[in-house]
Amino acid sequence: MSQSEVESNFIFMRRCEPCADRYYEREGYTATRVTGSANKWYDVLLTRGPENTSVEEKWLRDDLNIVYVETMQDVDTNNPGWLSYTRAEYILYAMPSVAYMLITEKLRWFVRRHGEYCKTIVSTKGWGKSRNILMPIGCIESYNVGEPISLPTLTGGHGILP
Repeated sequence: MSQSEVESNFIFMRRCEPCADRYYEREGYTATRVTGSANKWYDVLLTRGPENTSVEEKWLRDDLNIVYVETMQDVDTNNPGWLSYTRAEYILYAMPSVAYMLITEKLRWFVRRHGEYCKTIVSTKGWGKSRNILMPIGCIESYNVGEPISLPTLTGGHGILP
């Protein structure tokens, strides 16, 4: 990935984050965005009273009928993908017109149990050549991996993302 693509992805992500922050606030949480080395484990720490939970956020530019589940960050170096190392309890998976809150342990269960039946691709659009399982969107609800959520829009436009 070129430096301009990296910068474009970070700009897109930063534009999307306020949608999630408003959602977390509406649900009664205080959101703290995580930076530095701790950001490898999760993106957001949510607090509500004495209760804490963590979220990894995945922002897509297009609506798709699949969830990209990164099982290996780089096939050349054998670096594990975010599914292996995230410590987040939840994965926010957001596309322009729909978003899902996935339960990390249930997603891991799905991949262990059914991942071999899903299409797998190697993508060069990340930090290396990443291996991704393509989980059909319908599996989120039919396997109780997560549920659709309603993110506030930033622009008042047709989709939830800018």
